[in-house]
Amino acid sequence: LLLIFAVTLSSAYVFPPYEIEVYNPKGFKISIPDSEGVTLFAVHININKELEYLEAGQIARDVVKKRGDRWVYEDKNLRLRAGDKLYFWLYVIVDGLGYRLDNQEYTVENLSPSQSTPTVTIPKPTNPPPIRIEPVTGSTVSQPSCEPSYTTVSGKEVCKGDIVFFEQFQNTVGWGSSNNWTTEVQIPRTAETYFMVLDKTNRLVENGFLVIEPSLLEEKYSYNFIRNGYLRLSGCTAESRTKCESNGFSWNIIPPVLTSRINTKNSFNFKYGLVEIRAKLPKGDWIVPEIWLVGKNYGPNSGRILLAKSFGNDDLKLNGKNIGGQLLHQGVSTNETDTILYSRTNDKLWSDSFHIYKIEWTPGYIKFMVDQTETAKLEPTEKLFKELLGGSNLAPFDTEFYLSIGVHVGGLVDFPDNAVNRGKPKPWLNEELRNVLKFWFAKDKWHQTWGDHSRLLVDYVKVIAL
Repeated sequence: LLLIFAVTLSSAYVFPPYEIEVYNPKGFKISIPDSEGVTLFAVHININKELEYLEAGQIARDVVKKRGDRWVYEDKNLRLRAGDKLYFWLYVIVDGLGYRLDNQEYTVENLSPSQSTPTVTIPKPTNPPPIRIEPVTGSTVSQPSCEPSYTTVSGKEVCKGDIVFFEQFQNTVGWGSSNNWTTEVQIPRTAETYFMVLDKTNRLVENGFLVIEPSLLEEKYSYNFIRNGYLRLSGCTAESRTKCESNGFSWNIIPPVLTSRINTKNSFNFKYGLVEIRAKLPKGDWIVPEIWLVGKNYGPNSGRILLAKSFGNDDLKLNGKNIGGQLLHQGVSTNETDTILYSRTNDKLWSDSFHIYKIEWTPGYIKFMVDQTETAKLEPTEKLFKELLGGSNLAPFDTEFYLSIGVHVGGLVDFPDNAVNRGKPKPWLNEELRNVLKFWFAKDKWHQTWGDHSRLLVDYVKVIAL
């Protein structure tokens, strides 16, 4: 079946005719014609179930590349029958602005016998005019019809269903279309990041993806630099001098790994929302991706929300159980060691392909999801962390957070001392004095597992007000 319907609106952009095709025995397609400035087409569909305002729906997909002169979402395996009813809303981004087409309905009547001869019907209009959505980057834009939302952006109210942040990494200037990102430059010196230096050199935007890739510090400077060199970071973003410079001597070497981390701390902070990040995780021994929300005032009374954490090791075991790249963690933490993590396994490595990592963050719960499948729901009935004073049961996850994306390597927290990698003991102990040096001495073993597959690739980041 092919459905064609058009609406008109007196504005800079008119939502174009959309087409729906339904095939027998299976197959479904919805599309719109391309227009100048379109960079995304999104569909949200329920089958035989009404949508609750702007919920994601049973089908929730973003199309970021057009097909010829159309933007097309297609599911060749979806089976629909005569009488099935589709409830849906559509969304496009044009020149950085979002436009929504709400409250769409369609009932399947006749099925085409093949994907080459669809029939055409034009049903009665059921749709209101599309709604133009301004992006929010620190100031709120009033909407003509605004349903109250739990979400706030920089302390200001927004409307339910608004896409308050969307990044596709289409250019390198300012690290995003809205100059939202700040690159951290420092020697973090936390237990989690003890083996690394953060700099600008290991992140780039390439072919529409954010790319963050770890490398060896000596590759940027010189052989043996970590043992007898002096590092002073230009443009250091840390407040403490000890996090901006380091020198190597004897066994006390400069952290040997160079990597990057970017965040929106200075541009986009928000509380509650639907957060969705499509990414391909890095592969390689001791590499750990960072896909986080971080408390605006991160410290002892704040925390982090982890959307995706999976070790790059492809054969890492603890007491005979796999803890490597087939295991994914999502959860929360109030510091690097006080965590609540939920895990799920995969037949393949999580780093083998792209996945959509997602959280639904509300005043009462945080739901963790991957590829539209729920991992767990954190819904405390009492104080989550009793040592914290004030706030809700979900505290400290009841204040504004910012986005943070990066990669770290090794460290003194993630990998247990009795972990076994490819049948060999982990080469360092977390609490031994010369742990960084021991890690470095094993370089010939772990560095050979790195390569192009060791890059964290991020396709897009989206935040929707709830």
